[in-house]
Amino acid sequence: HPALLALVLLSCSAVNATAVLMIAPAPLLWLGDAALRGRVTWVRATSTATRVGILALAVSAWWIAMLRTQGRLGADVLGFSESLEATSFTTLATETLRGTGYWLFYIRDETAFATSASRALMENPAVLALTYALPLAGLLGVALVRWSGRRWAATTLLAGMVLAVGVHPIDDPSPLMSGIAENSRSGLALALRSSARATPLVVLALSLGLAALLRHVERLFAHECAV
Repeated sequence: HPALLALVLLSCSAVNATAVLMIAPAPLLWLGDAALRGRVTWVRATSTATRVGILALAVSAWWIAMLRTQGRLGADVLGFSESLEATSFTTLATETLRGTGYWLFYIRDETAFATSASRALMENPAVLALTYALPLAGLLGVALVRWSGRRWAATTLLAGMVLAVGVHPIDDPSPLMSGIAENSRSGLALALRSSARATPLVVLALSLGLAALLRHVERLFAHECAV
């Protein structure tokens, strides 16, 4: 239902294009996986992606026009706000796996963290253990349990990790991201610098993996009880 997807995009998108671009791989990978599994034909997958893309551009026209106007006539906001070095400093793979990594989350002054929820997630041993145990269980569900959406979850997880970690560490980035790291003041690098906005892809994939693992354990338990 392309129109419904476009309305969802309209309800959650705004002038921050990075937030939209970073989650775009999820539906595209889903269509590709559906075609590979024979649930839909490649023609239908392609036509659906095309219709979604056209409608997505239509409902995004209002903020695209604003960004173009600001870029042509306004101040160079990107050049005077946070740098790529600052935003990539905290996007470690381990932090991304537990759903964190966004640089503002770690800012603190002499008295406290700027974000109140940061303290527990950074200092409480029980919370730290839980926020690593849940992603580990999700990884096990993706890696070991057979379920229909496993391939899509795995590819979405991979895409989310690559995008969210981004150029970290900026002095030794991955080959895929080296071009952006070497041109950290370019328009593209500054526009896509908040790479942690791809973290929802990771969280979604791990959540599905965790659900698959729990379902598998439930079935094993039911089988043992039946025996």
